[in-house]
Amino acid sequence: MVDWWRKTTRGDRILLAGACAFVVALTVGYVVQKHRETAPVKTRDRPLATRGPAADLTAVQLGYRPGPQNTMLRRIDSLLELLEADCPANTRRGLAHLTMETIHTLARSGIAVLPNAVLGGVVGSTHIGATADCRVFFRRYAEKQVVSGKAG
Repeated sequence: MVDWWRKTTRGDRILLAGACAFVVALTVGYVVQKHRETAPVKTRDRPLATRGPAADLTAVQLGYRPGPQNTMLRRIDSLLELLEADCPANTRRGLAHLTMETIHTLARSGIAVLPNAVLGGVVGSTHIGATADCRVFFRRYAEKQVVSGKAG
């Protein structure tokens, strides 16, 4: 091995060192990428508050007050978070109020709908985007449901 190294030229040694550095860089990149893909999401591990807008809407959805690990509470909390990011003028409390107004509006039209359907329908709207206020999206959702005559 020593004889082989002594016989190599300076150019061959530089190429070998470069190839080794390249392999190390690829390996480190692979390990970092795998860590990012498999790293636990800390926000999902934390228990959610059982009081507040998300918990209130979940209680309407389920008919009872949810526990901190309830999956429906997590879903409604996530939907509120998405809407809050898209509509900075609305707080979670305001979005919960808009959701309940929409439920009552649809109930007057004979359409039974739950908070999860309203929030999911509004978030799933193709017209949503960063805007000051989400009221228009809740209103469009309700109008669409009344026209189609069904729950979302």
